[in-house]
Amino acid sequence: MSPAGATTVRTLDGPSLATRSAPVAGALFLGAASFTFGAILVHLHPALYWADGYGRTVGRDHILLDRWLPLLQVVVYGTGKLTRNVETLRLVLAFIGAFTVASAVALGASLARYSVGVVFALLLATNLLFVALSIVPYQEVLFAGLLFAALSLHTSPAGTRSPWLAAAAFNLACLTRYEGWVLVLVLGLDDFVEVARHDGLARGLRSSLGLTVRYGLAAVGWLLLLRALGGGVGRLSGAPSNDPAGLVLRGREFLRECDWQVAPRPVRSSRDTRARPIVVGERTFGKWSLQTLDDLGNGYAAKYTISLLRTPSGETYDGVGVSPDVQVDLDHKTYLAAEHQPELATRIATDSQLRTAATMVHAR
Repeated sequence: MSPAGATTVRTLDGPSLATRSAPVAGALFLGAASFTFGAILVHLHPALYWADGYGRTVGRDHILLDRWLPLLQVVVYGTGKLTRNVETLRLVLAFIGAFTVASAVALGASLARYSVGVVFALLLATNLLFVALSIVPYQEVLFAGLLFAALSLHTSPAGTRSPWLAAAAFNLACLTRYEGWVLVLVLGLDDFVEVARHDGLARGLRSSLGLTVRYGLAAVGWLLLLRALGGGVGRLSGAPSNDPAGLVLRGREFLRECDWQVAPRPVRSSRDTRARPIVVGERTFGKWSLQTLDDLGNGYAAKYTISLLRTPSGETYDGVGVSPDVQVDLDHKTYLAAEHQPELATRIATDSQLRTAATMVHAR
């Protein structure tokens, strides 16, 4: 009990250290779980899949490839300088996926509350497409992680904001996917409307231009680089003038039916006179159509064709397949054995189709 006449003063402390560190610990835990799961998948399925992943890996000695923005290829290039092991590259990508999951926690906590961030991160980490993209060289996962981090920093309370970290994240996002450029313009417009409403048009315009330049400087730098190069990017090493793709590809690996039943995009290039690679292997299966499944609700489902793929000239090879320029047979057992070899040299030694393609690349 306080003495008579004494005034009792109660101090209001801020959140405890444990309370403040809980979101960080949660983000790190979910990120670590995502990385562990990705590492397990890489170990169980060491072979790359999907066409862009092969293209980036083949071009890992170069940073400027095709029309791709350079940041992800910088990661592929840097990893390739340390090791030629594809499995290691995929582990680096799994780590980027873990960063994206942790950034999702931060963004949810910034926009709403910590529990929302956890739910958002869990939904993201268990999404099958995200999991598949997070262990192959596709820029979507890196872009999403940078975007989540940038937005969480941008929308943080005024006293806890890190404007230069936000600017760094936005600029890196602008070097990953072109959608980042659009977002920077939208944020600049939003800033103009908000500031002009309270402080007038002139101040709003200055604030908006400052934010747009700060967040989008990398995009301007990229455009200036392209202008300086005269558009001379997008060609892999040793690509002849009649083969802008710069790749000698195997029909079976390049056009094979995927487990996800997504017809590979490079089918178009194999019949495009403007970019005609040499196809090595066997006649492809000829699956140039897409199907979908509809649940009928009574224990049965209907599967039907929803799309037929065609070349730019309107041709389709559905049920016919594409004949290779160089016929090289490979039995299914050997093909599967080669697919599970993590080292490129071992795969080439095992796979006669890949070995023939590599020989032709060096010869050209």
